[in-house]
Amino acid sequence: MNEEKELLEKLCDENGLIFVREAEAKGIERYRLSYLAKEDKIDRVSHGVYALKDEIIDEYVLLQSN
Repeated sequence: MNEEKELLEKLCDENGLIFVREAEAKGIERYRLSYLAKEDKIDRVSHGVYALKDEIIDEYVLLQSN
């Protein structure tokens, strides 16, 4: 799917993390992120926060997002 590739590229632009509010601002609906997480293409690391598979997550970024 071309949409998945585009979404994953946008995730990479954000250091491997994407927040739901940022995704919606870019025109990506939250159900799409949820679908990709269920398909095991991305990880849901926190409420409203997704990451690329096998990405090392900076805990400080997650703490600051809350």
